[in-house]
Amino acid sequence: MMNRERSTKLKYLCLAAVLFGTALMRPDSVAAQAQPTIKVGILHSLSGTMAISETTLKDTILMMIDEQNKKGGLLGRKLAASTIRNTMNPLQAIYRHAVRRELVVVNPTREVDLPAARGRREKIATASQAARIIAAVPESDRAIWATAFYAGLRRGELQALRSSDIDLDRSEITVERSWDQYEGPIAPKSKAGVRTVPILAVLRDHLDARTLGTGSDLVFGRRPDEPFAPKTIADPAKRAWAAVNEREREEAEREGRNPDLLPSLTFHECRHTFASLLIDAGVNPKAIQEFMGHATIEETFSRYGHLMPGARDQARQLVDAYMDAATLRAA
Repeated sequence: MMNRERSTKLKYLCLAAVLFGTALMRPDSVAAQAQPTIKVGILHSLSGTMAISETTLKDTILMMIDEQNKKGGLLGRKLAASTIRNTMNPLQAIYRHAVRRELVVVNPTREVDLPAARGRREKIATASQAARIIAAVPESDRAIWATAFYAGLRRGELQALRSSDIDLDRSEITVERSWDQYEGPIAPKSKAGVRTVPILAVLRDHLDARTLGTGSDLVFGRRPDEPFAPKTIADPAKRAWAAVNEREREEAEREGRNPDLLPSLTFHECRHTFASLLIDAGVNPKAIQEFMGHATIEETFSRYGHLMPGARDQARQLVDAYMDAATLRAA
């Protein structure tokens, strides 16, 4: 409850600045086109007082965040990087929409350097766990979880997936768009996000069992033109996994062994599991980069390098074997 209250108050702070600035900064305004600054209404502290100043929106947003953090953060606690990023998401959507409608000239939120969200490493399921996790969820939801595990689509990409994006004859899924909760269909995160992912045999079984619509119908939508709500998929899954784990604990106790529990995963952790499965299967890093939709191979190595073969002992053994073989050939 405390985190929700802090996040809500921060959103009010930022929205007060954004909406006031948007009303003033229109394309027909000479000042908006000629000056790098705009008049912004700043809601100071949490007192509710408003002051007008001439500043850039970027500086205003950062100033509000810094002001609160200097005071110990909202409600006496510093803002986590993830809280700041989650708060900025709707503001970025507002400005993308405003730019397209020519309500503003530029999108100032593009220039805000957000803090990196550093936290625990995401959970990854093994191949056997992934199969059990999928089998445990309601039958109507198994295809979506299988697509997350075995094709690595992001949550927004799952929401935006159309029937025409799935080619069972060619065993391919084409990812061309994502879904934003405020804007609807949007382009993927980068150009590399537009990609083709192979349909693995283990995924095909689930897609074959699902009745696909036609053309632009959403594959996993509540309706042909309305995407699923993440909570309506995640909550039943969590309850199902909890029930399976409870039964497993009881059986393990009777049999005198350690329980083999299922991890509770998010869609994004399913995506990490897909990358892990590709690495374990020996798929080359360049192909993994393409299937994951990473802009660069460096991004792939940075995120998943710790899972790839090449630990010190293995590297030493490989190089030693190579050098021994080369020495024998030379002799």
